[in-house]
Amino acid sequence: MPVELGELVDRHYRLKAGLTAGQKVVIEGMDRLNDGMDVREQEWQLNKSVSGVDH
Repeated sequence: MPVELGELVDRHYRLKAGLTAGQKVVIEGMDRLNDGMDVREQEWQLNKSVSGVDH
């Protein structure tokens, strides 16, 4: 499913369109995915040491 990227903020893009509430996306390791493969989901957390932003 294509998504529309918004502005780049602290080395992270905001998603503008293409997802609905509750949908999950892969943000790391897509190169290791294969059709039908089981994946382990986890909540994404901003790495404060990378971004320099305190949320």
